[in-house]
Amino acid sequence: MTSCSEMPTAFQAICGDGKEYQRNSEGYITWIGTGNTPGDGITKNLWQAFRPGCLSAAGLPLNATGEVACTKLGGTVNTPWGLPTAHWGMLTVLRDSTATPIQAMLGNTSPDYRISLAQTFTYKRFNLYGLVDHSQGNKVMNEELHWSLGDFMVREEDQTGKDVATAKPIGYYWRATAPDNSAGIGGFYDVLGANSHTVEDGSYTKIRELSASYSIGKIPKLMGDWNFSVVGRNLYTFTKFKGWDPEVGLSGGTNNSAVINATAAYQYPPLRTFSFTLGSRF
Repeated sequence: MTSCSEMPTAFQAICGDGKEYQRNSEGYITWIGTGNTPGDGITKNLWQAFRPGCLSAAGLPLNATGEVACTKLGGTVNTPWGLPTAHWGMLTVLRDSTATPIQAMLGNTSPDYRISLAQTFTYKRFNLYGLVDHSQGNKVMNEELHWSLGDFMVREEDQTGKDVATAKPIGYYWRATAPDNSAGIGGFYDVLGANSHTVEDGSYTKIRELSASYSIGKIPKLMGDWNFSVVGRNLYTFTKFKGWDPEVGLSGGTNNSAVINATAAYQYPPLRTFSFTLGSRF
């Protein structure tokens, strides 16, 4: 969750600045308790604090998962959707009344629009040509980053650029709390399950082609009319996507389409190539 409006109605009143649920330094809604800030995890030793999901009339924890199960036991739901335990500072996943994570739309694999712009400039014997492509609005599952979260091989797990207030423990990225940890792994990694952290904006602007040619003309003692050209393709990609290249996809599977399966999973990206041509006509 990234917004208090996504919380169950009963918990929206205790979500926001200065309240029990707040947005952390990465923009995610987390439980931080009364009188704390999202930056107090280390200084107040709060990362192992927890909030029971269901309480009895006497205020004791009940063993129940979800709002429905808690209500049947006569308990009071104490965490959003009756999650068994809310751990301090950890991510909050959208759920239903049984505390089961919901299948939410994370984005569209097809772009909203694509634009290509080509331009040719000619001066005497020189000819310059350029082609730029832009794709806007699609989402790409960055499995390269996602997998690396489970292998502890990304800079965010190393806490690069973080301070005491914004640093997170390794479990924040890798291990989830119950009931998501039944497989032993969770968090952002979540056994390669797609989530909003690693499904990224795949928009890009790419210098698709640049070419320069020169008409040499006739060369003494040689037949024909000669020309020389240099062509570069896929020269540079402007994008916020963290993987190798946003212009990728997985073939095979049910859809059998690399366009529809917008997943960056270690496919070789489009190569940057340079060609040199010497031509003649007779």
